[in-house]
Amino acid sequence: MSLAQLKPKVRYSSEDICEFLSDRHVFDGLDTQELEAVAGLMTVESYDNREKICDEGDPGDEMYFIFTGAIRVILGGKDMDIVLHEGNVVGEMSILDGSPRSATLVADGGTTLRRMAEGEFFGLFRAAPHIGKTILRNLARTQQDRLREMNAKLTACMVEKERLEDAFRRTR
Repeated sequence: MSLAQLKPKVRYSSEDICEFLSDRHVFDGLDTQELEAVAGLMTVESYDNREKICDEGDPGDEMYFIFTGAIRVILGGKDMDIVLHEGNVVGEMSILDGSPRSATLVADGGTTLRRMAEGEFFGLFRAAPHIGKTILRNLARTQQDRLREMNAKLTACMVEKERLEDAFRRTR
């Protein structure tokens, strides 16, 4: 291993991590002790600007919580101009449905993630069903919010398309 491949160890106090987790909707309803248990299942990963986090099509066996920095979304090799910032969760769809990664994720600036592997996530359901159920319910709400947002954007695009088609027809 070369020096360039070594990542600096990022250390945060338990209080910092619990404060971060408590501010994420995915962990709404969990107390401090439960947050500490969840934090213990996560690993910290740091990425440099433009460093690849995962590839579209990779197995989806972990999800990431953006602790600091941001992640850029690439679909089919094309930058979608979508940047997810601190506090967002990514990779949860693959963990929930077992599908491959739907996008390539690249660090947008220096980025620190909290990673939870699939085994730890589903281990919560066995070890602490209340915690697993709470997180799962909150992930479902996050997906619902994203779907509603996409529906609103799609509706706006459809309205604009109809407006442009009408304007085009009037010019003929």
